[in-house]
Amino acid sequence: MLILRSAALSVALGMSACAEQGPTPVVTLEDRQCVGDAELVGGSITPLVMGSTVEAVVDSTKGCWRSAVGSSSYVAFRLPDITTPLIIKVRSEPVGGTLLVPRLVVLNARGEALRDVPRDAFLFHGSALAVAIRLQSDDRYLVVASDPAAVRQQVSYTSGGNLIVPITPLHFANIGRETTATYTLAHNGKVRVTLEALPTISR
Repeated sequence: MLILRSAALSVALGMSACAEQGPTPVVTLEDRQCVGDAELVGGSITPLVMGSTVEAVVDSTKGCWRSAVGSSSYVAFRLPDITTPLIIKVRSEPVGGTLLVPRLVVLNARGEALRDVPRDAFLFHGSALAVAIRLQSDDRYLVVASDPAAVRQQVSYTSGGNLIVPITPLHFANIGRETTATYTLAHNGKVRVTLEALPTISR
């Protein structure tokens, strides 16, 4: 019976350690044809709708933008007319061991950069890098780009929890555990962008 219990425990722990298989981290864009301005027209840009969340995969099919900080992969979003206070939330989520290292650029209707949100503004929320910013009336486009200065770095995230393991049909073991995942910061990955009304504070 002890052998059966040990086997059940080993199988459960082994299954919990399995990680999602993801793409190979892209840490250089030397082989890409990068342009000097982000493309803000046509099918390369995604419109954002109030109250919605858009998921975008950043890979070799997306644009490559050469700016003052270097070459970046990017995805671009078109903002609606801003007549009420809005916030936009951006999350870079890991795919396997790959995590897009993000920065933001907010542009006006003429495609001129109004402000940058650097990588350092993003904080870990769980295993994702996330930031929320308030939008201004002149904001028309949002570009989520990789930060070439931070690619190749590795970061680790430790999460805790309980694992319920069956010992017999009527008995279970509750095992506390910690899981550590290591991610490579890269030019590719997955982002989620959410557009919301700015919450009001009741007095």
